[in-house]
Amino acid sequence: MCKNFTVPCLETITSLKSRYESKYELHLKTSIRLLVVRISSIIAKLYKYKKDLHQQLDDWEAYLNEQSPNEAYIAVENVVDNEGPPQDFTYVTHNVLHKDIPSHLFDIDYLVGCSCVRICTMDTCECPQNSGGVFAYDRNGHVRVKPGTPIYECNSRCPCGLSCRNRVLQRGTHSQGPLFFSRGGPWTPQGKILVAIFRTPNGCGWGVKTMELIEKSQLVTEYIGEAITQEEAEKRGKVYDSCGQTYLFDLDFNDGECLYTLDAKKYGNISHFINHSCDPNLDVFSIWVDTLDPNFPRIAFFANRNIKQGEELTFDYQMTLDVGSGASSPRKREHIKCHCGAANCKTYLY
Repeated sequence: MCKNFTVPCLETITSLKSRYESKYELHLKTSIRLLVVRISSIIAKLYKYKKDLHQQLDDWEAYLNEQSPNEAYIAVENVVDNEGPPQDFTYVTHNVLHKDIPSHLFDIDYLVGCSCVRICTMDTCECPQNSGGVFAYDRNGHVRVKPGTPIYECNSRCPCGLSCRNRVLQRGTHSQGPLFFSRGGPWTPQGKILVAIFRTPNGCGWGVKTMELIEKSQLVTEYIGEAITQEEAEKRGKVYDSCGQTYLFDLDFNDGECLYTLDAKKYGNISHFINHSCDPNLDVFSIWVDTLDPNFPRIAFFANRNIKQGEELTFDYQMTLDVGSGASSPRKREHIKCHCGAANCKTYLY
C-alpha cells in the first residue's frame, strides 16, 4: 500500500517541480528581457545626453572663437564630468562700461600723445617716464619691470603704430598682424597663445591651460569684465559672497579710496576661467592706455616663469602688492576653501 501511494506522490511532486521550473524560467527570461530593454534605454539616453553635451561644448567653442577673431584659437575640453557651457556668460574682448561709469574718461580727444616720429625711443618718448623712466617691455615684448610698477603704454594720440615696443597690451588683444598656421589647426594671430578652457579634475570647475610653451615675462591675457562703480560692487559683492564667487577685481592702484571694479561674472574673456593658486604662474600688472583717470588701469597677466604646454594658468587671488605701488587686486572674500594643491597652500582663499 505504501509502495502504491509513493509512486503517485512522486509523480505529482515531479510534475509540480517541472511546472514551477518552467514558470521560473519564463519569468527569468522575461525579467532579463525587460532588464536588457531598460539598460538599452538608459544607455541610449546617456549616449544622447553625451552627444548633446558634446554638441553644446562644440557650439560654445565656436561661439568663443567667433567673438574673438583676432585672438588665438580657444579650445574647450571636458573629460571630467557632465557640465555644459556656463549660463548667462557673454564673451567680450573689451571692458564693458556700466551705465554709472562716465564715458568722458575714455575720450581720446583729451589725451596727450608722445612727440616721437614713427618710432618711439627712450630719448623721444614721454610715455615711459611714468613707468620709472624706462620702457616696461624689452624688444620681444616681455615685461621687464617688477609687479607693482605702473606701466603707461603709448595711446591713441601717439604717432607710433601697433608695432611700437610700448604697445604690448594693445597688440595682445587687438593685433591685426601676420598670421601663421598653428599646430592646433586653426589660423592664429602671430604672437598669441593657444589656450584651452577645460574642466579641472580637482573640483575647481572650469580652468584655463596653455596648449604651447609660454616664456617667462610673456603677456598671457588681460582681465576683462564689466567696469562698475564701488557702490555697485558693494551690492553685487553681497550676492557673490553667498555663492562663494570671486569675479570682482578692485582697481585699487592709488592710495585713496577704490573707485572702480571689474566684474567678470557676466561679461569677460578667458580670464573669467583662470583659477587661483597659492603658487601661481602669472603675475598681475596695472597698465594705462587710453584713459584720463589714474584710477582706471587695465589689468594684464604676464608669466612669472616658463609655463609648459598643458599646464594650467593660475594667479594668486590673495596677491599682496603695496598700496600705491600698483595694488590692483580681486575683491576679498570670506572662508573660501582653496583646492590649488600647491605645497605652500594657505587652505583658504580669503
